[in-house]
Amino acid sequence: MKKLLYLIISLCLVLLVHCATEQKTTLPTAISQEKYEAPAWNVGDTWRFRYATMREWQITVERVEGNLYILEDRYGVDKPCFDKRTLELKYFINPQGKKVTSETVWFYGIYCDFPVYVGKKWSKMVSGKDAGGGSMDYWHEFKVLSLEEVTVPAGTFKAFKIEFSKRIATRATDVYRHYVWYFSRS
Repeated sequence: MKKLLYLIISLCLVLLVHCATEQKTTLPTAISQEKYEAPAWNVGDTWRFRYATMREWQITVERVEGNLYILEDRYGVDKPCFDKRTLELKYFINPQGKKVTSETVWFYGIYCDFPVYVGKKWSKMVSGKDAGGGSMDYWHEFKVLSLEEVTVPAGTFKAFKIEFSKRIATRATDVYRHYVWYFSRS
């Protein structure tokens, strides 16, 4: 009887160890992370934004030149030019067709630096005007905090939540901080 009991216990242990070993080999060794590359823009693509104050803003891809997207800002004078690979703002083209650094660069400082993934951080120094009309340098910092589902009037989408903070370059405290969400249909 003892031999039979010993044999059954041994057989159960062998099966238990085998099952545990099988389970370990089927578990993934690394958790994959979603990463989004810069989207392709086409001539005519348009984005309209409406703020809580009901003020609107609209930009349209006017043309593509080499590695740049040249946009038309419906309410602006200069045309912002973005790198196709990263969507980084490179410069503006003024009405005379010259490359310039515009005082409105602070407004376009909110951008994605592709590829985008949770945990990514980037920063950029931009110039703008202070309240008195003088020149001021601002430090823009971005952090991709999470990938979450966001529901808007157009539907529910997976979106990266990006924290944007802006501060005067010579100060340690933020001027303001807010959040933007980026989603891709791909």
